Amino acid sequence: MTDWVKPLPQHHGAHGGLMALGLLVASGIVVWATHPRQSIPPVSEAPPAAHAPPVPTPLPAGRLAETPSEPVIVAPLPTRVTATGFVSFDERRTTHIGVPVAGLFEKKRATSVGRWIRQGETLGTIYSPEVYLTTVDLLGELRTFTSQENVDRERIRLLRWGMPRPTLAAIEKKMTPQLALPLVTRTAGIVVAEQGESRRMIDPSSRFELFTITEPAYTWVFVQVPDADAARTQPGTPAKLTVEGITRPIAAKVAYVFRRSEEGKRTVRFDVYSPRVMLPPNARVSAELQLSATPAPAKQ
Repeated sequence: MTDWVKPLPQHHGAHGGLMALGLLVASGIVVWATHPRQSIPPVSEAPPAAHAPPVPTPLPAGRLAETPSEPVIVAPLPTRVTATGFVSFDERRTTHIGVPVAGLFEKKRATSVGRWIRQGETLGTIYSPEVYLTTVDLLGELRTFTSQENVDRERIRLLRWGMPRPTLAAIEKKMTPQLALPLVTRTAGIVVAEQGESRRMIDPSSRFELFTITEPAYTWVFVQVPDADAARTQPGTPAKLTVEGITRPIAAKVAYVFRRSEEGKRTVRFDVYSPRVMLPPNARVSAELQLSATPAPAKQ
């Protein structure tokens, strides 16, 4: 052994253990510092999502977002619409004479159907005890005259039954009660219907019409039109009417569109004037209306 190599002196006492511990700690630090390390993510950090949605970019204030939309298909509405209905009398030119009071009914003629009747013409007479007693009460009020109200009450009863004013004035002038109630038509026209046999007792409970007088050249035609088509229908809308029993179609225009809807349809009325061809009442009608071709968005 050479002279310059000398063994470490042996330490004795308490400092030997501390020195050994310090050498162990120092070697551990050197090993940790020189050994390669792998980065471990912190436990609290969640892994990124596999398909994270993109974050939308906010638009500037006052600018609307542009969203893709499909084109709206606009379909033209049909210009020809067919509706069905029936013929009726023009009520403005029609008189219905019913049974106003109970009594013995007597016709002026055996039959009046088809005859032209003047306004104010008498078609028959009802001989009624109730009419006689009312005229007696009226004349009694006129003789004693306690109040105008009582006189007017008896007059109104007779007028409601159809007593003509000239006849009522004659009764008051002569001061003679009357059993007969004449049946007078208020309008001129043709008798198109009559019921009831002459020299028979009749009663208001029967509720039938003794005579129906009208001008047959004037009629009403009613048809039912779906609500969507009725909304495009207005007075003056042209139409072609095909009437049951009539060979040629009749040109007409809408006169009135009813507002009320029933089962998805509204009633449309035509005022028809046909002096050469009489339209039979209650005949079926097919109407072809020429509506406007206003387009509307198709249902989506």
